Parts: sequence; C-alpha cells; structure tokens
Amino acid sequence: MWFVDNVSMRIVDAFRVLNLLPTKLVSLTMRFLKASFFALVALLSTPILSQFEHIPLTDPTTGIVFQSWKPSEHVTFGLALPRDALSVDAGEFIGYLSCTSSKWCGISLGGGMLSSLLLLAYPSGSQVLTSFRWATDYTLPVVYTGDAKLTQISSKVNSTAEDDYEIIFRCKNCLKWVQKGEEGTAGAVSTREGFLVLGWVRGLQEVGYEGERKCADEVLVGQHEKQGIFGAELDGGVVKEGKWEEWVGLDEGREVKGDCGEIKICRKRYEGRD
Repeated sequence: MWFVDNVSMRIVDAFRVLNLLPTKLVSLTMRFLKASFFALVALLSTPILSQFEHIPLTDPTTGIVFQSWKPSEHVTFGLALPRDALSVDAGEFIGYLSCTSSKWCGISLGGGMLSSLLLLAYPSGSQVLTSFRWATDYTLPVVYTGDAKLTQISSKVNSTAEDDYEIIFRCKNCLKWVQKGEEGTAGAVSTREGFLVLGWVRGLQEVGYEGERKCADEVLVGQHEKQGIFGAELDGGVVKEGKWEEWVGLDEGREVKGDCGEIKICRKRYEGRD
C-alpha cells in the first residue's frame, strides 16, 4: 500500500458545523472524500486533513522562489507556478522535493493514492531518480502512461547521509492526468481555486529491482511507513511576482531515470512486503 487516505468525513462534518474549517477547504475535502470512499472504513482512527502555512523558500543556486510546505519533519514540497496560475489553470509547475531519513518518498498531486498522479523519488548513487506512478488499488502502483514529463533542473544527495536528498524539477502536464488504456481515469487539480490537496509518503526500507539494472520505472518499493494529506493554499503575491519565464528557462530537458534501456512496465509486487 502506498498512500492511506486519511480524512474522516465525520470529523469534517463536525468541524463544518462548528465553522472551524474554511468553506473552500470543506469543499475540496468533501470532493476528495467522494473519490476516496473505500478509505473511509477506518473512521475512528483517521485524522483530519491538515492545512499548513506556506514557507517562502529560495533556491540559492537558481534563485527560484517556491511556496513550500513541510507536512512532515522529513518531507518538504515546494511549487513555483506561472504568473497567471490563479486566473488560468496551470498545466505545469516547477517543483521542489526534499526528503530526509527516507529510502524513498513521494507526492500525490491529487491528495490520495487512487486515481491521482503519484511522483516517486529516491537516491541512487549521486543521482535522484524519479518515476510517475498510478494506482487503482492499494498495491504497488504501476508506471503512469499519460503525458506527464519531469525534467530535472538540479538534484543533490547528501554525501554523508545518502537518505537525505532533494530535487528541483519542471513538471509538464502534471496537474491533469489520464492513465492511457483505462477508462474513467481522467483527473485534474485547479490552480484557479487557490488551494491544492496534496499527499506525501516516505518509505524506510530499501528499494529493489526485478533485474540487475537500476531503472526508476522498474523500481520496487515496499509499503510506506509514514504518510499524510495536507492542504496547500496558494499565495497570490508569490505567484504573480514570480519570474516564471526566467526560471523555466533553466530547464535543459534532462530526464534522469537511471539505467532503463527498453523499459519493462513493472506490475509485480516487491516480494516479502505488503
């Protein structure tokens, strides 16, 4: 299992009655819950959707200014968007993902695990490898076959703590998705609403491969140990004052997936792990 959708409808309803949740957050949460019905069976043990204030983050090398959120002590995710993203839904963004003490980590761009675009990242030597994944059940997600494309602007693996790593990347066609060959898989998020529901996950066990080569689209991961869902409010000032055209020009079209050759779509579960 990758993400465990952890929003309780009962708690959301209670907070709505008490006017303790913003209307926009309630609307988005309820929409998310509708798409995640089967995760609601554990109502008594599930926490509410968390909302975090964004933290301004400027990359010292590129000068890119991100709105970032730290939903976990070990996970930080940031976004830089086109300047008109609050009036016209963006189809791409520049992302920042930093994970510490994690063998692998990931972000759900739709909040939950099922029928959302999932981004997996993990260190391999001095590189950070990434793979888009897709899940229709709570098993190892398969490789995403849609049009999303991730190209790296920079990446870094801590030379003394290889479980600490970060990546800055351009993500095209990442805010709407459809798994090719599967009906009913279209989805999207709206930047015009000024609020995103995102998911995060981290694994503490080593990744594995079916063969000898190390290809991100063939990597096998076990069940995650930590996960969560959080609300990310977009700051209009940061978005409009961004230098999108300048920053996006830093993208050199570099895809980093490891030793892939002819990619074999991985559907096998990592043996010995749930």
